[in-house]
Amino acid sequence: MGLFDSILIVGDRGMLASAIKRELTTRGLKFSGADLPDIDITNLDSVESNFSRVNPTLVINCAAFTNVDGCESKTDVANAVNGTGVGHLAVACAARGAKLVHFSTDYVFDGTLRRPLKPDDPVGPQSAYGKSKLLGELGIARRAKSNDDWLIIRTDDRKEAYVASQIVRMGFDAWLPVQIELSRPRAARRPLGARNPTEHRERGPPLRRHRRPPPSRRPARLPPRRQEPEA
Repeated sequence: MGLFDSILIVGDRGMLASAIKRELTTRGLKFSGADLPDIDITNLDSVESNFSRVNPTLVINCAAFTNVDGCESKTDVANAVNGTGVGHLAVACAARGAKLVHFSTDYVFDGTLRRPLKPDDPVGPQSAYGKSKLLGELGIARRAKSNDDWLIIRTDDRKEAYVASQIVRMGFDAWLPVQIELSRPRAARRPLGARNPTEHRERGPPLRRHRRPPPSRRPARLPPRRQEPEA
């Protein structure tokens, strides 16, 4: 079966999942969605039941406990959803040979680096939310059979709308392979191709430059104010 033959979106009621579903629909790709109470990723039996029903080839996990302040007071819930639950998805994917796409966060870093972050930069979460998301990442890495079986996307949570719009603009089936290549170490990346319009996006979206208009379109300057002679 191909990668997009059976897609399962977990946590399919959020903004990011909604953008993905709209794009998959426009491209005629079939998918299934699951969210509470139909699936509880903190319960392995619930995960296995849903996977057995769908038999997915690709799982996109959009389920998370994203209330940063709430994670501080409910660390057990945060660790269960963002950590243990993600590990359950990895176990079920590995058992069926399905690929797993997981959205994580830049909160797994300590925030001290003042440059664009790299996948292999050292982690050091400072909040309960970041620590719980790192638990999920480690759960995937430990349980997956191969590094080619999963993709972790660490996004700035404030830019989730940008990620959603990027998926809509490019198409998920075009966006995903690009993200997979950009997640590899630089020396191991395969060429994206000169005609790939997203090749320049490795360092973020292009900046809009405001150029000075040509002389013919510049507003005319007002003459200097004439001073009246004193009486």
